[in-house]
Amino acid sequence: MMSKKANSFSEQSRELHLAIKDVAELFGLSVINEESDVYGLELLLQNSVAGVKFEFSPQDQSGWRAIVGQLSNGQFPKHPIRIDRQSVLHRFDLRDVATLRIELIPELAGKIRDLAPLSAREVSHVLQTCCADMFKGDFSLFARLQERVISRLPTSAPG
Repeated sequence: MMSKKANSFSEQSRELHLAIKDVAELFGLSVINEESDVYGLELLLQNSVAGVKFEFSPQDQSGWRAIVGQLSNGQFPKHPIRIDRQSVLHRFDLRDVATLRIELIPELAGKIRDLAPLSAREVSHVLQTCCADMFKGDFSLFARLQERVISRLPTSAPG
């Protein structure tokens, strides 16, 4: 029963692969891992310096999500167990990147601002338009992204 349920994401997998084909070719991204279970689908692509993890889970009804990260020893960074004011982050939600570069994607500004679900094609467009520097090894935006994440911590957070 579980494997049959996991296969229910084959349509979403095909949709994503079609949507990201051009971005993958443009930035030399290769599929590193694809997994699905009863909760959703996860796909990791990376090149020699950066990667992107796509997530789809129907339970949270948020459409496609993507996390962009700087590789460390050839590996996509794991989600930090705990984030405090001293944390150094190497992966960020694509919506944070989009928010800082919203002028590049005016057609999606409303959806980004309202946290509306994004389609695979829209996520691919945001990646191509807003993340080219990162996929080419320029992570200078990470300092601003880190500030954005840290600013959301409760004021009682350590550090």
